[in-house]
Amino acid sequence: MYQFLERRRFGFSARSVTEALLFGALFLGAMLLFHPDDPCFTKDYTAVTLFVIAVITLFYGYGGGIPFILLLGIFMKFYYDTFPTNAFMTDLLFVLLFGEFHHFWNRIHRDKEIKADYFENKFNELSSAFYMLKISHDQLERHYVIKPMSLRNAMTEILKKAEESEHEGFDSLLTLLQKNYSVEYALISWIDKNGDYVVKAATEGSKLDVKDPLFEHAVDTREPVYVSEKIESKSRYIAAIPAVKDDEVYGVICIEKMAFLAFNKDNLVSLAALFDYFAFEKLKREKFSIVNLSFPYGSRDFRYEVYRLENLMKNYNINSSLVFLVCHDKTQRVVLTETIENSLRSLEIYEILRPPMQDEVIAILFPLAGQAIVKGTMKRLEGILAQKEVPLCPYLVFDMTELPEAVKYLKGEKDA
Repeated sequence: MYQFLERRRFGFSARSVTEALLFGALFLGAMLLFHPDDPCFTKDYTAVTLFVIAVITLFYGYGGGIPFILLLGIFMKFYYDTFPTNAFMTDLLFVLLFGEFHHFWNRIHRDKEIKADYFENKFNELSSAFYMLKISHDQLERHYVIKPMSLRNAMTEILKKAEESEHEGFDSLLTLLQKNYSVEYALISWIDKNGDYVVKAATEGSKLDVKDPLFEHAVDTREPVYVSEKIESKSRYIAAIPAVKDDEVYGVICIEKMAFLAFNKDNLVSLAALFDYFAFEKLKREKFSIVNLSFPYGSRDFRYEVYRLENLMKNYNINSSLVFLVCHDKTQRVVLTETIENSLRSLEIYEILRPPMQDEVIAILFPLAGQAIVKGTMKRLEGILAQKEVPLCPYLVFDMTELPEAVKYLKGEKDA
């Protein structure tokens, strides 16, 4: 019952009930003073009571309107000789109407905020990945003879080390910054379980000062800060670069000294992108290792995305869709995979699943999309394939509430 009320978000809270009762008491006290004959306006039609009901219920929802109408009913019971049933039922009706309007308005607003947050997070992830690819390509162009290994590959190796040993991961990241960006003295700090910043890797002699104005400014603004910007007090650092995810700062790189020619905006922006990418991947892998993922097939990224969308469904009733295409013909599967790769929009993800009990399955994940969008996309794919004279494979559509059935289908269970 509690989960139902929480999902509906009727607005019941200690604050809403207390404030509604307080405002109700003030209203009745004022009406007893200025309109003692009929403080609830049950005899003469006026909009005073209705106006108060509208303000309280539209602001607090049922959590404010119900306590107010109960207080009003108790007052009517003891103040009037005959209980004004018609007036009370009219007021109750408006409480229900305004409360329902408040609920639907908040639900629409909440859904839009959640979708906007999801889109913003995906945009940041894709931007980070794109910038990593760009600077990795730039590094390859500069050092393709001396350093054939790209920066992106180096980050992959660092993240693998971080999974095995956090200390090695941070040390490797600091070494990468020293070699590629001529950083001489720096440290990497990371937030611990208590919310304090601790040093995870540092060059000899570098010290963490959380009260340093550059450090504080980077944490407050959640943006990289350099010594060229106006800081009132002197700082021991020349740059402070935070790692931000979901509007929370998880770590800060503090640079004390780097080569003069290397200290430019391009390198500092690249440093920020590297650290942001490292932090996002590290946090994602940590989350992946501790949560119980209900979808067991596919790559780490695909499973993690299914997990995120499943949580959006459970917590906010915002649905997404998952499509399985089963192609027994290998040529048909290759053509379909190529077509899907060139046709999907940026948020849509596809994956080749290899369940043990059947052939390869092409899975397409449609974030925040219902059946209508899925049908439109599949129809578009069918049209593209028709031009190539290749038929569309049979497919099944599941939403996030049907994820257990999707897993059963991949396992080959008969009741799926």
